[in-house]
Amino acid sequence: MPSEAQKRADRKYKHDKTRQLCLRFYPAEDDMWLFLSAQENKQGFLKGLISRAMESGLNSSEASFRPVETRRSEHISTQRGTMADGSAYNDGLEKVGKADS
Repeated sequence: MPSEAQKRADRKYKHDKTRQLCLRFYPAEDDMWLFLSAQENKQGFLKGLISRAMESGLNSSEASFRPVETRRSEHISTQRGTMADGSAYNDGLEKVGKADS
């Protein structure tokens, strides 16, 4: 069992040296969620997709995520820079950053 000092050191390392991404799936993307959920190693699967995209020479603008717009109200509101619920639209990119664990 790790000591309190080891736990602190682990938390500090994760905070200083790793990055974390929060990925959200909406009801219209349920098929993607089910597909990802079926993967035994989700992190490895996603990192593999990124590696293959990098190796194939895709630049960041070609590989950028564009949300699937299924309802007209969401489509109109995303064009204006807000989501249907009134919140600001940012593709979730603000969530990328240092781990806070």
